[in-house]
Amino acid sequence: VLASAGGALLGRARAGDVVARIGGDEFAAILHNTPLEGALAFARSVEELLTRIDLPPELRLLGTFGGSAGCAELSEGIDCDSLIATADRDLYARKRARRAEHAR
Repeated sequence: VLASAGGALLGRARAGDVVARIGGDEFAAILHNTPLEGALAFARSVEELLTRIDLPPELRLLGTFGGSAGCAELSEGIDCDSLIATADRDLYARKRARRAEHAR
């Protein structure tokens, strides 16, 4: 499952972008020369792709596969920790929104 998620990110990334697993089931992508709107489009396309991954039969018993993404834009005066914290807040806001959609 992790390899499939990483592959989805790599498949959407461009040359020069950086994709890495940062822990557990969390990945990060650094999209060079990409405004926030472009990063959001990238994130949403990865979320959509994750819902369409064909899992092996033994993993299908676990349920559906998907993911949520958070975005942040680097600007002058923002350090790495703040950038990651902003993306993390956006990620959890997106997760809450997706759960609310599925609860309807």
